Amino acid sequence: FKENPVLCAQVNFLLTELYEDRQEYEEAAQALERAVEAMEKLGPTNMLAIPVPRQQVEEELARSYEKLGRLALLAKRYDRAITAFEKAQEKNPLQAGRFHFHLAEVHLAREDPHAALASLQKYLGTQPGGDEGYRLLVTLLNQLNRSREIVPALEQAATRDPYNQALKMLLAT
Repeated sequence: FKENPVLCAQVNFLLTELYEDRQEYEEAAQALERAVEAMEKLGPTNMLAIPVPRQQVEEELARSYEKLGRLALLAKRYDRAITAFEKAQEKNPLQAGRFHFHLAEVHLAREDPHAALASLQKYLGTQPGGDEGYRLLVTLLNQLNRSREIVPALEQAATRDPYNQALKMLLAT
């Protein structure tokens, strides 16, 4: 495998899917790590060994690192998850906001609501659609005994993002 990074990446992507389907998240994360390592060695080519624009390779790596972070979180390997999400941010800075949401989930799983809130606030600064981030905000503010800040924070967010209907529904409940 080491002599053929394309084959190594392909086999390990398949292993990742198999382990993930079986909910063996630690093994899935290990297989995906091997796949990503092989992809990093490929340089500006895709899995078919066809030259592609470097940006396309970086975006694919970012998606792979993001998935690795989610698998590591499920495997309760929090340091590995943080590293993977940070690498995803490096590879695709335009999507960095979304990765902050994932980092908030990792910090919450580590029982560090202060760090989770800091990451979540960076995510919410991007005015994400939907209410998932705002629901996490409610959870974190409650955990930090700051529940009186919930309604003002949601009202302020709704003012900044008047087209987010899910946020308006959350605020109404």
